[in-house]
Amino acid sequence: MATTTIPILEKTVAVLEAISTAKDGASAKALMLSLNIPPASCYRILRTLSRHNWIREEGDGQYRLAFGLAALTRSYAETELLLRQLEFPLRALSDDTGLSVKISLREGDCAVTALRADSRRQNAITSPIGSKTHLALAGAAGAVLLAGLPRLEAEEILASAPKECWASYSREAFRQDVTQARVRGISRALGKFHPSIYALAVPLRLTKKNVAALAVVGWPDDFQGSRQAAMEKKLRAHAARMQPA
Repeated sequence: MATTTIPILEKTVAVLEAISTAKDGASAKALMLSLNIPPASCYRILRTLSRHNWIREEGDGQYRLAFGLAALTRSYAETELLLRQLEFPLRALSDDTGLSVKISLREGDCAVTALRADSRRQNAITSPIGSKTHLALAGAAGAVLLAGLPRLEAEEILASAPKECWASYSREAFRQDVTQARVRGISRALGKFHPSIYALAVPLRLTKKNVAALAVVGWPDDFQGSRQAAMEKKLRAHAARMQPA
């Protein structure tokens, strides 16, 4: 992932965040002082954002978020609504398998845990909501998310992954995992990334453009012998029921 940022974009993001958290809006002067942005730069940022209807200037000189920005986030709002509707089905999958389960979304080059249901067992493996991992380190979920991308885009992400991603698992081996996930609709990370952590993941289409990864995570004993096939069958069955109509 890139380690550099664009200063003017950093300032623009800071302006949007400041306006969004200001209860009664924020004036240009307040933004300049609180964010330490030169007046000329601040005014250009505000004019640009206003032109695109991301913010609006009220009669009292205060800037507030505008409808144009809300329209951009509408697709995520739809995803968030669907995730809330999946809380009970996710719990049902966890109880049926006895394992911790999670739904991961792709954000850039990373997989982010968006929803989870922990196993009721005391020694359950958990993944905090909001935790972010490079797709190349995200195991079965990462392979499923990459499998849903155009091949060229997936390959570019693998090629640009930090070297530490390949400390315990090779790029070529993970590329094969992505191919298998694309062909078979399931990814298996059975101790590949950590000898004590086993996981299965399948794609879960939330919207026409948003495919998540639905994964079950457990210990090696949970997948021994015929248990693995049983887990895969349950995972696929629950995923089919969880797909939006």
